[in-house]
This record gives sequence, structure tokens and C-alpha cells, in this order.
Amino acid sequence: MLELAARLRGLPREELASALQSREFDAAGARDLFDLAEALLTPDSVDHALSRLDRRHLAVLAVAAAVADDHGDTTRHAVHDELERLGASIQLTDAATSLLAELATSMLVVPSADHVHVPTAVTARIAAHSGRNLPPAADLAAPAPPVLAAVDDIDRTLLERRAAETAYATVAATAELLAELGIQPARELAKGGLALPDSKRLAESSGIPLEALPRLFHRADEAGLVVRDGAFWLESDVGAAWTQQSAAARWRRLAECWRDRIPAPLRDLVARRSETLTATDLRDDVHWFYPAGGRWIEEGLDRLVGDAESLGLAVAG
Repeated sequence: MLELAARLRGLPREELASALQSREFDAAGARDLFDLAEALLTPDSVDHALSRLDRRHLAVLAVAAAVADDHGDTTRHAVHDELERLGASIQLTDAATSLLAELATSMLVVPSADHVHVPTAVTARIAAHSGRNLPPAADLAAPAPPVLAAVDDIDRTLLERRAAETAYATVAATAELLAELGIQPARELAKGGLALPDSKRLAESSGIPLEALPRLFHRADEAGLVVRDGAFWLESDVGAAWTQQSAAARWRRLAECWRDRIPAPLRDLVARRSETLTATDLRDDVHWFYPAGGRWIEEGLDRLVGDAESLGLAVAG
């Protein structure tokens, strides 16, 4: 804990604020940096951080904890060598130093020159989860399993027609949403979410059920098509330009925003499945990539797959 407290003391204020935003902890009793370090090392706080790590970060962290001495100290070179010994890919071993640096920004390790300190509390939580919802270090470091070439006997003509219809409907509903916001802004409630009268008005103008509006609105927000000004949501300048584009260009922006939510290494992993990708395959790859993910991964997957269906990127899975 002393090492982490010293690390917290040495960070510029902006870096400290950014680092703390990536962690979940109880700040109620944090009167000084020692209290803050203790809060960051509680089991719940460490578990939350571990659940957000992808397989690469977990592999490097687990290896660092395994090769650290009794005081939790090791070196970057030792981590690199152990990854090689475990048969990790060249991409993972070459990225070990940068991955350790990212773990340091999340306060899971403490860097010092060429040395790395893994707090005892972090090592203890890795050990507690190992073999249950966290694979051992050797499995974490292993390359992704190969995939079998699937036989695709689906009539894609029908799928493509249905996908095009769904995608066009989503683009059209988004355009109607922006048009209505251009006429009258929508009010954001203090507790979050749009005011009910505005929600009903926007859903009706977009031609969608009221319960479907939050997802449509969120996609527009992610694409930068709407902007919040105080307590009101308006059509943004980007949104105004978007409405003047062709239907294909409008769809492309929404689809690219969907794609960009997926981390690049996960996109590379999924791409090895080529044209036979299904929602089940995607879920399998995401669970492999985030082995400690838990509930938040399931919720994120449901949203990702649902948006893929709305954009015509998937049809019935």
C-alpha cells in the first residue's frame, strides 16, 4: 500500500483524476492519500478493475504477480521472459511493456524505472479468482483457439433484403428524430433521461415504439448527431450535415460508430471467422477476450448485438 500511496502522491492532479475515473471505490473515508490507496486495494475495488481487463492485460498482470518476489517486486524483463516461456504470441510479448504501463494508469501495478510492483491485495484477488472465473496465467497467455471453417448453406438473398430494410428503417427513424429536435429541443431530466412528453413526441415523429427510443437516441448521440446544451438536447452541426447525405453515407456513419465501440484487438480476433460470423460466435469471442467480465459484459453484448440487428449488420443472430 505504501508503494501505491507514493505513486498517487507523485502524479499530477490531472493524471490522478483521470486514473481514479477508471476505478470504482468508496471515497467516503479517504481523508489522505494513504486512505485513498487503501480504498483502491479493497477486494471489491480490485475485483471491479479486474473484470474490466481484457485477456492481454490479465495475462500480463497474472504473470507479473506470479514472478514477483515476496514483496511484490519484479522487472519488465522478467515478465517478458515468463510470457515467452508460457508460449505467448510475439504480439503479446512485444506489447508487455505498454500493457504494464496501462495497468499502472489503472493503479493495479506501480512502476519504478525498470521495476514493477504488484500490490499484495491485487495478487491475492488474482489467486482468489484463478481457476474459477479467471483462467491461470498459462491459459491467459495462450493464443486464441483456431476456428473451424463452417459450412454456410443459408440463402443470403433473403437475409440481405431483410437487413437492408431494417437498416433503411433505422436511418430514416434517426433522420426524423433529428428533424423533430430541429423544430423543438428535448429536455433532459435532472435524474437522467429525456422528459416523458418529449420522449413520446420524438418516438411518434420517428415512427418507433416509445421503448425503442432510448437506443435510437443513444446511437445518435454516439455518432455526434445530437448535442446537449444545458438541460436540452438539440440537433448538432454534424447531425445537420448528416441529414443532407445519401442514405448509404448516413448508414455508414452509424455502422462505423458501432464498429468503433469494439476494441481493435477484439475486432482482429473476430475477423478470423471471416463471413460465417454469428451472434453466438461473437459472444464466444468476447467471453474469451474478457474472461473475468461477468455481468457488465453480458449487458454490453446484448446492446452490441441489438444495435447490429437495428443496423442490418445481423439478421436474427
